[in-house]
Amino acid sequence: MTKSEEYRLNAEECERMARSSRKESDKQDWLSLAQSWRQMIKPERAPEENVEASDLRGSGKAII
Repeated sequence: MTKSEEYRLNAEECERMARSSRKESDKQDWLSLAQSWRQMIKPERAPEENVEASDLRGSGKAII
């Protein structure tokens, strides 16, 4: 499991807790935590963006 997947699961759990909270202040606290977890999720990159620079040496591809 990647860190992003772990963070997404944590955010989803916080959102579940928010839905089950009776007090509005608790609900807002859970939603704030969920938002914090979601902000830590890194955007997914296209497969070609996951190639390390060292993998490109000698491949004829430009390293930018």
